[in-house]
Amino acid sequence: KNQSAFRRVVVNPKDVMLPGVVVVSFNVLVLTAWQSLSPLQYKKEYKLTTFDRFGRATDLVGTCETQEGDVPYVVFLAALLFINFVALVFANVEAYKARSVMTEYSESLYVGYAMAALLQCFVISVGPLLLIQSTAASFLFRAMFVLASSTTVLCFIFIP
Repeated sequence: KNQSAFRRVVVNPKDVMLPGVVVVSFNVLVLTAWQSLSPLQYKKEYKLTTFDRFGRATDLVGTCETQEGDVPYVVFLAALLFINFVALVFANVEAYKARSVMTEYSESLYVGYAMAALLQCFVISVGPLLLIQSTAASFLFRAMFVLASSTTVLCFIFIP
């Protein structure tokens, strides 16, 4: 009875590559605009708290900053976050649609788990990243986000 409603769907490599090429193109476009409109400059600042035996400051803090009057980096960062968040949501929707597709090795279930875990890492980390003002704490949190998201994806892909 239901057999007549089913049909075979063939996914071509072009169908899979098109969204990937679009996302990478948008990322390259935003990063190129960022570099041309508001390039980051490395600035060194000596902290006058500790000195060596010759009276020179020994603590040096370096940061990358935009020049005064340039487009704020937050605009480009928000554009990158938006593009990649939309791509991640789109991938999660597609993984949800394909959740019942049976394959020979049944890897679609674990790819769906990896995508959901990546979405959770992304959503959970946005708030603290916006609230953290300290440079060291921000760096530590970003490093922990990269570690958590990449380890989660790799574990779901390689361990099962």
